[in-house]
Amino acid sequence: NAVRNGLQWGPPFLPYLSVTSPSTLSLIYSFNNHPVTLSYTLPPQGYHVTVSVDNPDHLHLVFLPGLNFGMSDETQFIGTEFQGPIYGTPDGKMNEFKKDISEVFPPTSLTWVGNETKYFIGYISLKGFPASTEIIKDKTNSFIRLSFNNAHASLTLTGEPKRYSLLKSAEPGLLDTVDFGWFLFGRITLVSFLAKFLFVFLSTLYTHMQNYGFAIIFVTLLIKILFSPLAYMSFRSMNQMQQLQPEIKKLQAKYKDDKAQLNAAMMELYKERRINPLGGCLPVIVQIPVFVALYNILNNTVELRQAPFLLWIHDLSIKDPYYIFPIIMGITMVIQTKLTPSTPDPMQRRIMLFLPVVMTFFFLNFPSGLVLYWIVNNLLTIGQQYVLMRYVFKTIPAK
Repeated sequence: NAVRNGLQWGPPFLPYLSVTSPSTLSLIYSFNNHPVTLSYTLPPQGYHVTVSVDNPDHLHLVFLPGLNFGMSDETQFIGTEFQGPIYGTPDGKMNEFKKDISEVFPPTSLTWVGNETKYFIGYISLKGFPASTEIIKDKTNSFIRLSFNNAHASLTLTGEPKRYSLLKSAEPGLLDTVDFGWFLFGRITLVSFLAKFLFVFLSTLYTHMQNYGFAIIFVTLLIKILFSPLAYMSFRSMNQMQQLQPEIKKLQAKYKDDKAQLNAAMMELYKERRINPLGGCLPVIVQIPVFVALYNILNNTVELRQAPFLLWIHDLSIKDPYYIFPIIMGITMVIQTKLTPSTPDPMQRRIMLFLPVVMTFFFLNFPSGLVLYWIVNNLLTIGQQYVLMRYVFKTIPAK
């Protein structure tokens, strides 16, 4: 069939071929007695297929829509990774093609182009391949079309899981197809850095433990040790705030009809005693990037896909099917709230009592590996909080 005065071509079903040594499959096409030969070099292992094009009569060849590598856009939920057409530019950046349009890129303007889903990617390396590239996206479908008329050219087709080790050594920008840095509908460099570091560390632990669940527990313990100084400051601040409650109640009675004067008097009291009323929130705020980094690892990396833990947890990347982990997490939050010194503000007290219910509901559909992290973190915090409040701060008066 003639397309744009050229040749219409669609790749054969290469994934069904099996080879034990490097093999070449050649397909010869003819258009008005003008031959075109496509030669596929199939490796015995790995994910790369080399395609050589022999076009002696300079026909205008078009690689038709169909180069979607068996992928199509899946419904994208808020906060999840992008799925669809992607491409790389000479500056080493990965770009997502989100528009439901068709766009043509001139030769040499792209280094690679492909499609991705959550755990898999298919792409074409375009270095040294002088073709214009058209990306076509229409809601749930996306395609790639290459057009050129050179006599000889070669390219590499790759279809592989989005493993960190594979992408890191591949085309520049491909590693960014694993969204390590997602946070609040955008990419954050700090979160991405933490996620990559934690993922490499988790993977190293996995080689020794052979269980990502135990690796997560070990990482949680290390994070808790690392943040122990902040926890000490936080509990000390809460303890001092508790000791100030009698004086705060006197101020509330004195300025019950003047809220502005009450706030000013309380701030003066905090300043006099050198107490930061927000000091108790510091460890939670600092742990947010770590929490989000772990969420990205557990939600987006193919290495943790279908990774089992113990008993009924057969996949740490998906929710607990029986919601046992979220319920346990909620119970640990209740215990933690009971151990925490009460705040003088009645509104804050009500919020703290209601928070475990909200968090349990919120965590119902989170990856079970992430809930495991939060459970272990809560248990360690409860132990830390009990020891400090009962045996350390009990004898430390507010200054």
